Amino acid sequence: MKNILFQVKAEFSLESALAESKKLGLQDHYVIEDIAAEDFWIGGLIKEVPDESELISLHLKGPNDIDWRVQWETFAENFQNGVAHIDLSRFGSKKTLHLLPGEGFGDLSHATTYLMLELMQDRIVGESVVDIGSGSGILSLAAKLMGAEKIIGVEIDPASFYHAQKNALKNKLDVKFVFQLDITKIPPKNLFLMNMTVHEQKEFIKSCPEALKAAHSWIVSGILKEQKEQYLEMIGSWGFKATAIRQKDKWLAMILEK
Repeated sequence: MKNILFQVKAEFSLESALAESKKLGLQDHYVIEDIAAEDFWIGGLIKEVPDESELISLHLKGPNDIDWRVQWETFAENFQNGVAHIDLSRFGSKKTLHLLPGEGFGDLSHATTYLMLELMQDRIVGESVVDIGSGSGILSLAAKLMGAEKIIGVEIDPASFYHAQKNALKNKLDVKFVFQLDITKIPPKNLFLMNMTVHEQKEFIKSCPEALKAAHSWIVSGILKEQKEQYLEMIGSWGFKATAIRQKDKWLAMILEK
């Protein structure tokens, strides 16, 4: 599944655009409103990115129409001189993270990213961290600035992978990003970060069950509040339980421990 963002065409309603996006197979959607520009954006996950011919008669502007600099300038925090400045002081670090605009998910405009950083506070120092689905690299890079000893970000989408690498270089941080996780090359006990949908988390564990043994704990988000009981049952089958749960808007984040 790929993270994607559609802009709603000005002449159509948000309701009709939402209906069209669902027909395209968009899952776990969210809506961003740019009040100043009177624009709406619909984001979410999609299996196959539609081409322009599929969108021409719909109420959406395709992802290829998106200027990522404009997108980040509109929604990312404290965007100045082509860079988002993420103040980490509210998350226990005195550092500022600088993020370049790009396709990777994670500019702090989404509730799940904020929740992840909140739960990471006071739990990162000295840890070996594995960030599954690292997107823009925001969580991996923030973990380094929060005091993690070693970080590996795992991202299978090429555009997001290179976006994260550019952000690591921008911040001059020694964070490794890989396309595929090799359990044999990480320490025996790690703190895993996973900000993905419940379906994606389930698929990751199915493809890499060894991660359950390699993790002493997890910080997770991407869980809708109505999925709470289903999710707690799933992590129980993994041998973990939720020791902390936070909510922002319709999203949940949890700390999982054995």
